[in-house]
Amino acid sequence: MTRPRGPAVALLAVAALLAMAAPASAHARLVSSIPAGGSTVAEVPPEIILEFNERIEASFGGVQVFDSAGNRIDSGEPQISGSTVRVALGELPSPGDYTVVFRIISGDSHPVESRFAFSYRPPASSPEPSPAPSVIPPSPPAQGPQPIDIELQGAGTASTVGLWLSRLVNYISMTLVVGLLLAGLILLKQFPDAQRRALSLAGRVSLIWVLSCAALFVFGLSVAAALAVPEAVKGELPGRFAGTRFGQAVLVQGALALGTAVLALAGKGRRKLAVLGAALAGLALFAPGSWGHAGTSKLLAIAIASDWAHLAAVTTWVGGLVVLATMVLPRSSTIEPAAPAQRFSKLAGVAVVVVLVSGAVNAAMRIDSPGQLLSTEWGKLVLVKLLLFAGIAFLGYRNRSRMLPALAADPDTARAGFRKLALVEIGIMLLSLSTATALASTIPADAEAASRIQSIATTFGPGQINLTVDPATVGENVMHLYFLDPAGQPLEVTEPSVSLAMPGTTLQARLFQAGPGHYTVLSQTIERAGTYSVAVTATVDGGRQTATGTVEIR
Repeated sequence: MTRPRGPAVALLAVAALLAMAAPASAHARLVSSIPAGGSTVAEVPPEIILEFNERIEASFGGVQVFDSAGNRIDSGEPQISGSTVRVALGELPSPGDYTVVFRIISGDSHPVESRFAFSYRPPASSPEPSPAPSVIPPSPPAQGPQPIDIELQGAGTASTVGLWLSRLVNYISMTLVVGLLLAGLILLKQFPDAQRRALSLAGRVSLIWVLSCAALFVFGLSVAAALAVPEAVKGELPGRFAGTRFGQAVLVQGALALGTAVLALAGKGRRKLAVLGAALAGLALFAPGSWGHAGTSKLLAIAIASDWAHLAAVTTWVGGLVVLATMVLPRSSTIEPAAPAQRFSKLAGVAVVVVLVSGAVNAAMRIDSPGQLLSTEWGKLVLVKLLLFAGIAFLGYRNRSRMLPALAADPDTARAGFRKLALVEIGIMLLSLSTATALASTIPADAEAASRIQSIATTFGPGQINLTVDPATVGENVMHLYFLDPAGQPLEVTEPSVSLAMPGTTLQARLFQAGPGHYTVLSQTIERAGTYSVAVTATVDGGRQTATGTVEIR
């Protein structure tokens, strides 16, 4: 290859941009628990039950329960099935507050850590005849039960940084391999020496791709197991991690990348081997979707296919343009640029359409309403990516309509101008890729919007209540309150009321009946952020009942 100063700088720029991307947010979220966070229970639950919004990995899950003194009271290993985690609970030693700390691995391979507290307050027993006064359990604190400060063990900063660097190298090497294979098989087919050079480079870069897969596995194992790398690679942990979806996808991609390397190096003079290597590389592009957001979608086949099409089009477009700018367009190149540029332009035209359609499908599967484009971080990143795409499409049109004819008419004069525009286009592409990486590192819009909703689910008289506050932010909120009997059917109550209180603020919600056992607050103004103690009161079977909990207003 000729001296690729411009693209080398561009690749370093994308490395910096991707390295600056925010750490991955957890994409699985806790949607309910028994007991509910912030609730008060009168009877000791036999187990803690956590329900998440999506399937989680069966390995590497941890749930611990502590009393107010920091003593563990859970019993046995957590049992994980689908999206549900259960851990047995021993006898609660005394009335008081208890903290549940959990760490699980979500379906898209990200660790999810959080905690909540509940309060155990058994009914006061009738005092026995005795000169000693009867003991009455204390009332719940005004702010509800608060989790104690106990941290779960983590893998450390080195493993987190290592995981992200290995992802970065994986994506860059994947893109370059696709571009080099494209050059060796299609773009440079009139130039045998350049073809062989491109395929040789594709084989060598594929070896870097293989190493990035190995690094992804090791650092992914470390983060999942919450252990430093030397400890994580011991014993049976690697085997367990190989059984997770992330571990399986990384190992398969590594094997396909190795096959690509062997065939590309062996296929320098044999086209069939090179074509087979390109086919293996194409299969390897399924892996990121399998271990990422697409792999957790309800419409799994559509999500995986759309993600693969998007990635194949992007790597073809970016990788092909980088190779064109480094091998064909420099003044020192002996390759006549008109034919390779024309071939790339046709492929890029197809890639533009595929990127646009598949990107729209991917976004639509993660956005529930148009308003989430502006109200969520994920939606805002989609709009940024769309603007960058428009800029790239404009430059591509300019190259096709002006620079290609000029290149055919006067290659020596047009070469420099075409290369400058190509480098600008690569720069915008790299910004777009960094935005795409940030999208992969951000909670999707639907999950982000849902995670803002605060809820309380706890016992109430003979049944239970479900209360939600949406979007649980300062300003106008909608509240829904459901009264349910032991069978989960609507429970008839009278004179229901809901109050929210924190020091210096008390709010009385105005309830409207929306159906049997269902009450709503259409517009509740909350002017201060903070943790509110919530009290729900109503008359059931002639008796007044009250349930309490807490909600966090941001």
